[in-house]
Amino acid sequence: METTRLVEGIKRRSESAFREVYDNYFKLLKHIIYKMVRNHDIANDLVQETFMKMYERIHTYTVDTNFKFWLIQIAKNTTLDYLRKEQKQLNITINEDAIENCIDEYREQNYDHLYAKIERIVTKDEYEIVILRIFHGLKFHEIASLLEITTAVATNKYARAIKKLQKELREEDLHE
Repeated sequence: METTRLVEGIKRRSESAFREVYDNYFKLLKHIIYKMVRNHDIANDLVQETFMKMYERIHTYTVDTNFKFWLIQIAKNTTLDYLRKEQKQLNITINEDAIENCIDEYREQNYDHLYAKIERIVTKDEYEIVILRIFHGLKFHEIASLLEITTAVATNKYARAIKKLQKELREEDLHE
């Protein structure tokens, strides 16, 4: 399995295995972290910190755990730690719900029109689920855990969003 090979490579301190994991997961982690902090520079720093923690803690990863989800949890916890620290320094309230309520402004140029079309057609909650499912390949139970909703809610919102998107695309085809 590809993940097992990469994990074993990182455990052996292989630079190429680390680079491959970095390249495969950077955009996803940036997306998730940026939604929480709403600042590109801070998000980039926290992505780097996430990869450092992954590298330091790779020996704790077990093969029966989904690697992508494990890495997302490190990113989420790293970001929440940062926000808590900022809260103490600035005496502000942390908004842990930001992960569900914000939409990432960092988007691949090739998909800008798709992101915009999806965002225009579906609700904010549905949008987040569709993006995580289609563009980042997360499973429904991973999305549910990340957004702190049930798997059934994630599945139902996704199904509703897909029906809306299909209807809109059919209507566009009729008008062309």
